[in-house]
Amino acid sequence: ELLEAKRELREQIEQVDHVIEQGTADGWEYRKWSSGRMEQWLSVENDSGWSVVGSAWNNMWWEERIIAFGLPFTEVPIAYGNVERVASGFSTGCTVKPTSTSVKLMTGGSQQGDTAKNLQIYAIGKYK
Repeated sequence: ELLEAKRELREQIEQVDHVIEQGTADGWEYRKWSSGRMEQWLSVENDSGWSVVGSAWNNMWWEERIIAFGLPFTEVPIAYGNVERVASGFSTGCTVKPTSTSVKLMTGGSQQGDTAKNLQIYAIGKYK
């Protein structure tokens, strides 16, 4: 009876979704769950590498940045992002467009070329 109870308990534990791996990859922190779900998040201060998109529109300059995930997803994840300008001017909200391997952030601001930004990104999706 004890062996049967132990087997049943093991089966129940294996059915509960739990973290099976966590760590960092290319600056991203991640967690993999037994269900196949993966979370990744990134926080960067004074990020550079932003590109101005086109010319000023209604006195706003639009900039974008594409950042590769630390680990690829097997499908397009749900992603959220936040961008804050560091130097001068102000930012509008941040538009986030993920693919399975990267995320594109786009933001508008009152200053052209003010590329230093603090940013935070969170993504959740499948890894298997």
